Amino acid sequence: MGCSRRGDQQDIRFLFEIKTFMKILAVSTSSFTSTNREIYRRLSQAGMEVLLVIPKYWDFGRGKKEADAIEENDPSTHFLEASNSHQRLYQLKGIESLIQEFKPEVIYLEGDPGSRMAVKLSKASKRIDAKFMALSCENLSQNPMAVVKREGIKSFFAALVKYAMIKTSLKNTHTLFVINNAGLEYFKALGFKRVIKTPLGFNENTFKIDLEVRKRIREQLQIGDHTKVIAYYGRIVYEKGVHTLVESLGKLKHKEWLFLIDEFGRYRTDYQEKIKQQIKDAGIEDRTIFFEADHKEIAQYMNASDITVLASVPTQKWVEQYGRVVPEAIACGNLLIISDKGAQQEFFDDQYSYKFPVEDSQALSELIQKALGDSDSLKDESNSDAVKIKYSLNAQVRIFTEAVESK
Repeated sequence: MGCSRRGDQQDIRFLFEIKTFMKILAVSTSSFTSTNREIYRRLSQAGMEVLLVIPKYWDFGRGKKEADAIEENDPSTHFLEASNSHQRLYQLKGIESLIQEFKPEVIYLEGDPGSRMAVKLSKASKRIDAKFMALSCENLSQNPMAVVKREGIKSFFAALVKYAMIKTSLKNTHTLFVINNAGLEYFKALGFKRVIKTPLGFNENTFKIDLEVRKRIREQLQIGDHTKVIAYYGRIVYEKGVHTLVESLGKLKHKEWLFLIDEFGRYRTDYQEKIKQQIKDAGIEDRTIFFEADHKEIAQYMNASDITVLASVPTQKWVEQYGRVVPEAIACGNLLIISDKGAQQEFFDDQYSYKFPVEDSQALSELIQKALGDSDSLKDESNSDAVKIKYSLNAQVRIFTEAVESK
């Protein structure tokens, strides 16, 4: 059940006990989408004066689009023209004059220190004696020679430029937020003064157990009350290991289950077509339900499912950096099965039993079979509550405000 805006404000002020009124200028490309502005709404509700700066247009690979319009509860928001749509190379036209006019005490870049915006904003923060903060998702060394070793000699120049930008912004960075243990260790060793691990908080008002929603969605999808639903949520790309999951399900045709998979049509790839063909070849097409939903709607399908699998596969260029679907699905009462390489492991202790070797379809198949019979673990309120405490937006806001108030 939702709360009134007044109630939200009282709860948040009490929860975070903001001691200092702060002016924060935040630059965020993710806030191009309205849903992702919630953290700034909460900071504003908590008593901080937030000026949110968003690119007016952005190209996510399917043509330039305009940012979502300002909503009623959004903080003060400015849309600026971006020079391009490259996360590391873009600049926002007019950001300097906006900084001079607003005179923030904190400049926060929801982006990596190895970027042109980080260099520009870190220098601007020094000029006006403000704190500069940034957020990195990295979990691999960005030393040019380490990058060349992973990706080949052709990557050297780009890696050198990125590394130079990291070293330049480092000098004026008050706090660097990271989202995984590898990033925590790497950036501390690199010399950043303050490196803090933070969750990418999920909205606990959206991602929660809701049995009425579960019933409605399962009826809509014509799923029986006692049928277990195994799900995959997220982009259908090789790195997410969807091929391993499909192969594993093909070994379990003697069991009763349905497979729920996010179509993710907004990011079409050849790999998606391969997965659809693999589903046919495995003989599980009649057990597979494709759906498409935005970030708010995805929680409804998570309530309808029982077991979620994240079978991430490391590559030379990438290792799972976070695994946002994990806490979201747990909050909706799902049992999670994960692969054993990547940051998705950090949501569990070392003894977590639903973890399998990367791309080992037989081991995954055995874990799914075990999960199908482990009904006591499904729709677990205690797990849902625990994950909200550690990984929700409230947790992220608490960590952010503590960093803002520190010297």
